[in-house]
Amino acid sequence: MGFFDDVKNSLTEKSQDLSKKAKDTTEIYRLNNANKSMEKEVEKLIYQIGLRYYANHKDECEEKCPDLIEQIDQLYQTMEANKQQIEQLSMVEVCPNCGKKLDPNAKFCVNCGTAINREPAPATPNPSGKVCAACGTPLEDDAAFCTNCGTPVKND
Repeated sequence: MGFFDDVKNSLTEKSQDLSKKAKDTTEIYRLNNANKSMEKEVEKLIYQIGLRYYANHKDECEEKCPDLIEQIDQLYQTMEANKQQIEQLSMVEVCPNCGKKLDPNAKFCVNCGTAINREPAPATPNPSGKVCAACGTPLEDDAAFCTNCGTPVKND
């Protein structure tokens, strides 16, 4: 029976070694992940320190890092130009009575009912020459109603 006892003891030792290695590998993985997480937190804190330092010591930063400060200033200028362009592109018409945003082609405010006076769009040449009898909007040949005022079109 000595042979089987030796095999049993050897297998027990090997399984204990494997179990310890698995535990160690798991612990190494956990510690590495913890360190990576803490490194990210350190980066965030250093970033915050940099922001505060820059805000409180911009003159000193300009002396020590003029090239970086120039890049920052250029980026701020570009950002401001972008903001102005965004503002122009997103100009929203508002009701003169209640201040509610209006749909681009609204003739009345959906909030208070105020009539919106719009400059009529310049008339585009119409090959057929048909125009609405009520408002003068150019009409397509097969139009049954005016797309501007809804007046029925009399077909001659």
